Amino acid sequence: MGNPRCRIIYTHPAGKDGFSYFYIAYVPGQRGISLKFKRQSEDIPMDMTMDVHEMVTLLSRKRTSPSSDWPYEVTDRALRILKSQIIRWQEQA
Repeated sequence: MGNPRCRIIYTHPAGKDGFSYFYIAYVPGQRGISLKFKRQSEDIPMDMTMDVHEMVTLLSRKRTSPSSDWPYEVTDRALRILKSQIIRWQEQA
C-alpha cells in the first residue's frame, strides 16, 4: 500500500503455493481492504482494493472453487484471518 500506517491483516509465506507474495492490508481510518499479490509465473503484480464485505465474498468464492491460481490453503487461511479481524473491529466499535 505504500503507506507507513498500513496494517497487514494476513501475509502468505513468500514463494509458497505459487506466490512471490500475497497479503491483505488496510489503512486505519480509511475504507477498503487491499489484496496484493504476485504469482511466481507472472510478471505483473496484482492490487485489488475493495470493501471488506466484497473481499470476504471474493475469498469465499475462490475458496469454494480452488484452482492452481487460487489454492484452497491460501484462500482458506486468508478468509479465516480476515473474518477474525472483522470480529475484532466489531467488538471495538
